Amino acid sequence: MLKIRNTIFILIKNSLIALKKSKKFLIYESYFDEIFINIPLKKEYGDFSTNIALRLSKKIGISSNNLAHIICNNIDKNNLINFIKVIKPGFINFYIHKNNHFKIIKNLVEKKTWRHKKNIKEKWHIEFVSANPTGPLHVGHGRSAAYGSALANILCEYGKSVYTEYYINDSGRQIDILTISVWLRYIELHGIKFDFPKNIYQGFYIKEIAKKINEKIKNIPIFSQKEIFNNLNKQDMIDNQELYIDKLIFNIKYLLKFDIYKYIYEYSLKWILKDIKNDLSEFSVTYNLWFSEKNLIKKNEIQKAIELLKKKKYIYKKEGATWFHSKKFGDDKDRVLIRENGQTTYFASDAAYILNKISRGFNRLILILGADHHGYMLRIQALMQAFGLNNQNLKIPIVQFVRIVKNDKLTQMSTRSGFFITFRQFRKKIGNDIARFFYLTHKVDQHIDFDINFIKSQNNENSLYYIQYAYARICSVFKMQKNKKLKFNSINGLKSLHLLKGSYENCLINLLNKYPYVLEKSAHTLQPHLFILYLKDIAKAVHSYYNSQKILVEDIFMRNARLCLLFSIKIILKKSLYLLGISSPKKM
Repeated sequence: MLKIRNTIFILIKNSLIALKKSKKFLIYESYFDEIFINIPLKKEYGDFSTNIALRLSKKIGISSNNLAHIICNNIDKNNLINFIKVIKPGFINFYIHKNNHFKIIKNLVEKKTWRHKKNIKEKWHIEFVSANPTGPLHVGHGRSAAYGSALANILCEYGKSVYTEYYINDSGRQIDILTISVWLRYIELHGIKFDFPKNIYQGFYIKEIAKKINEKIKNIPIFSQKEIFNNLNKQDMIDNQELYIDKLIFNIKYLLKFDIYKYIYEYSLKWILKDIKNDLSEFSVTYNLWFSEKNLIKKNEIQKAIELLKKKKYIYKKEGATWFHSKKFGDDKDRVLIRENGQTTYFASDAAYILNKISRGFNRLILILGADHHGYMLRIQALMQAFGLNNQNLKIPIVQFVRIVKNDKLTQMSTRSGFFITFRQFRKKIGNDIARFFYLTHKVDQHIDFDINFIKSQNNENSLYYIQYAYARICSVFKMQKNKKLKFNSINGLKSLHLLKGSYENCLINLLNKYPYVLEKSAHTLQPHLFILYLKDIAKAVHSYYNSQKILVEDIFMRNARLCLLFSIKIILKKSLYLLGISSPKKM
C-alpha cells in the first residue's frame, strides 16, 4: 500500500505539472512540497485522501473545490485506482481496487513477516537513559528506557541502521560527591557521630555500599568530626551549598590520600553501574555500547574538541575560565568549557562526545533527554553548528517527568535527598509489560502521573490485557483448527480472499494495510505511542470479529480465507508488541 500511496503522490504531482505547462495557472515547483497523502478516518472517504486543493487555493487564486476538480481532471488513469471523488470543500479522495487490499495478507502469509527496505546510507545513533551512576534508576528513568528502546526497534524495523548507546558520566564532581557520601556512611559504621550533610547523597543504597566496603577492607582511615569538617560550619552550607560540598570533597581527599579515596571512588561507581545494567537488562533494554566518559579523557578528545573550537574562534577567556560563544548560535547564554581551577566541565565532554559520534560514521543523532535537562537542547545544537554539522541531523526528544501521586498529592523525587521510587520497585510491583505499556501510552512530551494506589489496584481489566488477549484468542483458533484436524491450506485461502466481504473482515483488512503507515509515521515523528493506539484498534476489531463470526466454517474456501486473515493479524500483533518491548502470550 505504500507503493500505491507513492503512486498517488506522483499522479497529483504530474497533474500540477500539467497545469503549470498549460499556463492557465501560476504554479511553482515549491507547491509540490505541499502534497500530503493521508488515510481517511472514515472508510466512506476512500482509501487515500489529499487536501492539496485546500492548501493551494489561495495561492493560485481559485476556490478549493474548483481547484480539486481541475486537479482530478488532469490525473492520468491508473489501474490501481477504482475511482476518484471530490468532497467539499476540496478534499480529493481515492478509492483503490479491492484486490490491492489483499496484497499485505499475501505478503504476510507467504513471508511470515513484514519489513521495510533497509536504508544503509543513514546510520542512526541513539543515546538514552544515560543516568549519572550516582544511584539506582528511578521510575522517571524507566520512561526513557521504554521510549528509547521502543524507538530503536521502530527505526530498525523501518529499515534504518541503528546503534544504541549509554553514556556513562564516570568522571567528575558527581562521582566525588558519591564517594564522600559512601565514606561518611562508612565511618558512621565505626561509631563516628556527626550531622550527615543534607546536600550529598542520602539514599539507602549509600549505606549498602558502605557496608560492602566494610566487609571487604578494614584499614580505611577513620577521622573525627572536627578533622572532616575543618573550616566548615552550618552557615557555609546555608550560604552556598555547592561551595560547601567542594570544600568537603577537598578535606576528605586530603585526609584519605589517593589510594584509599580511589578505591572507594571506583568501588562505589562499579557497584551502582552494575545495578543499573542489571535493572535495564531485566527490562530487556540492551545497548550496543556502554560508553565511558573516561575514554574521552584518556584519548585527549576533550582537549581536541576545545582546540577545534578555539581554531574556529568560538572561545574566549573571562574571569580565569574558558568560555564557548554559545549565544552566537542561539543559546540563551555562553557556556564554560574550562573552570577557573583548570577542570573541564561536563559541557566540554559533551563537545568531545559529539565529535566522537561523528568520527565513528554516524550521520543521524538522537539524544533523548529528561525534562530536567531541557536547557541542554540549545547548547548541544550550538555545538553542532560550531562544528559545522547540520542541526537537522540531530533530534533531541525531551522525556517529561513521571510524577508520583500518593494520597492525591504530588511528591518530588530526588536522588540526593534519597526519596524516590526505584525503577526496580515499580517493575516488580506491576510487571515489565504493564510498565512498558504505562510508559508508552502517552506522548513523550506529556507528563505522566503515577498514582501508587491506582497502579496497585489494577487488575486484568485494562487495555494491555485486551491487546494481549486478542493475540491469545487468535492462537486459540489455530490450536482449535489443529485439534479438529482441519488443514490450513494457505494457498487455497489466498486464492479465496475475495470471499471476505463482511464489515468486521473489511475492518481487519483495513487495519492490516494501516501497519506500514503507522510504522512510517512513528519513525518519522519519533512517537512510539502511535503503536499503542493502533494496537487498541486491532484488539477491538479482533474481539468483535471473534464474538460475531465463526471462523472454522465447513466451507474450506471461506475457512482458509479467514485463517489467512487471522494469520496475518497474528503476525502484525506480535510484531507491533515486540517493537514496544511487550510480550505476546499464546495463552491467557
